[in-house]
Amino acid sequence: MSLLPETPIAIPPSLAATLGLEEAALVVVLQDCVRHSELQAQQHLQWMTLSKDKILPLVPFWSEADIQRVLQNLRDKGVIQLDSPPFTQAQYLRVAFDVPSSAAQTPPSPVNINSIPANHGVGGNSLIPPNWQPPESMLQTLKQFNGIEADFSLSQVTPFVTYWTEKRATAASWSNKFRTWVLREWRSREADFLKPSPEVAIPMYREWQPSLDALEILNKSGINQAFIEDCIPEFVLYWQERGEALKTWNSKFIQHIRNQWERYTNATRYDSEPRRIDANWQPSSDVYDVLTFANIEIDFARQLVPEFVMYWRESHRVQTSWNSKFLQHVKYRWAQRHQMPSALSTGQQHEKYRSFGQRGEQKSDIIERLVDRSWAQG
Repeated sequence: MSLLPETPIAIPPSLAATLGLEEAALVVVLQDCVRHSELQAQQHLQWMTLSKDKILPLVPFWSEADIQRVLQNLRDKGVIQLDSPPFTQAQYLRVAFDVPSSAAQTPPSPVNINSIPANHGVGGNSLIPPNWQPPESMLQTLKQFNGIEADFSLSQVTPFVTYWTEKRATAASWSNKFRTWVLREWRSREADFLKPSPEVAIPMYREWQPSLDALEILNKSGINQAFIEDCIPEFVLYWQERGEALKTWNSKFIQHIRNQWERYTNATRYDSEPRRIDANWQPSSDVYDVLTFANIEIDFARQLVPEFVMYWRESHRVQTSWNSKFLQHVKYRWAQRHQMPSALSTGQQHEKYRSFGQRGEQKSDIIERLVDRSWAQG
């Protein structure tokens, strides 16, 4: 009797050393699914949609919560992009390996990582050798999963080795440290690319909009396009009132959105049970922290609580996150108060991004509710 009645998952040891064992296993499973799935090119990536019923039998040793955790780890490491609700709340997974579709006209193939010894980076810390070079597999991983060409990665070897030699620091895996270094430098170059020439320092103005390059960078970070648009009026108002003239509005906007997105997702992460709003409902302290960060007056927000509660009590509707619903309501009313132009009519130059984050996600998705405009439209 065979002890292997099913097809085994072949995990390359060096991929496990680079990403982690669980992450490497899921990458192998997903790449196998790519070969048997119809891909959709969108937002410069090749997207694959899988039903939950198809995924679960492929990894029976994991719970849904485990799969969600490993997916999040892969996204944080820049290996994949996700465009679906949290796995525990959805019936499908929409995922893309983080490599531009223009760089891969065929589905992604497994990274050739057999050149790395299985014990690479294991067995104690050591100083970096003066002639250290990244393994070829690491260069391939950075290109396939992050769209970073080998020439750029290799240009970082000398400053990387010099820095850690002077620090006299030790590490268990210099390859992992190098990957982090290259990703940081690559993102810094993205920000520098958005900077206008030195003679174009201008004050913020009412009709300002982020460039298409800025929107593309944020979209590739997995941030919902509707969320980005909703943040534009408050960003413009804040910097108009400050009266500063800058050359780097797009870079500052990218930083602002990334900080906002992290705070919003943290503020709504633990709301999961659909329920009616209580008669004495009050926003959580996280909500006021987010509003403070968005430069919206707390007293203004508190004045909106009674009418917000009354409206939703009378509607008999249920929500899994009244905090996120209230955040969206306050932002809309704040824009009304200051007569800021709506981000929903930013012109045809942004039309190509309108569909981002609006592809039929389930109503149980917390982030989808976060950018829901139903209150504003009502």
